[in-house]
Amino acid sequence: MTGYRVDLPRDRLEPQFTADSVLELTPALIGPFVKHDAGIIGEAVDLNLVHTGDLRTCTLLFHLTRRLLYTRWRDAGEEPEMALFHQLKGVAKLWLDTCLVCKGGTYPAQLMYQSLADIACDRITAAIVRTQIGTEKIEIILDSYNPADSTNYVAFNTSKAHRWETDARKCHVNWVILDSD
Repeated sequence: MTGYRVDLPRDRLEPQFTADSVLELTPALIGPFVKHDAGIIGEAVDLNLVHTGDLRTCTLLFHLTRRLLYTRWRDAGEEPEMALFHQLKGVAKLWLDTCLVCKGGTYPAQLMYQSLADIACDRITAAIVRTQIGTEKIEIILDSYNPADSTNYVAFNTSKAHRWETDARKCHVNWVILDSD
């Protein structure tokens, strides 16, 4: 198990963007993006990411939507539901227009970096899930490497104080976490 997710409706996705949805791209978040390169012979040159400002918005939107669909909106071992692509594209476009803030010489195209795209995908998915809290059921996300047949690799911490130790001769689980007394 890697986590939980809300089973979302597939007919209409509506996000609810809040202050938590905003992503500020800054040099501190991206890391150094100017490199002074000088060889033994010849002229020195400064390498930078100014050229990323030339990336078309529709190209960025396509790649961000694809990342969103493939990493957040498909079950382990299953093909993505391509029918969701158009809806997710609209939500991603709205997020880019309203929640992405570029400061300090950064560009939206730097979301092409997977680590930054994952942050954006998390915020977009959270905005969609926010509208469904309390109305949809919560499902377990299985580990794609160990999806079934064993609890050997189950490892997590809990803050619950009530637990019961089982008999190892009769049960494959060593502790049962109790929700009540």
